[in-house]
Amino acid sequence: MQRKLLLIILPDVSLSSSLVQRAHFLTIYVNIYIYFITNLKIKEANQP
Repeated sequence: MQRKLLLIILPDVSLSSSLVQRAHFLTIYVNIYIYFITNLKIKEANQP
């Protein structure tokens, strides 16, 4: 069963790789966004 699924998935390597790249860029953008938000909150908390 699993081998058949792999055979079905393998021909679409180019499609899946582009989807993986998009997901990778999305995670990078989300990480940068969270990083900036946390930095702003830390700066606000440190202000007297």
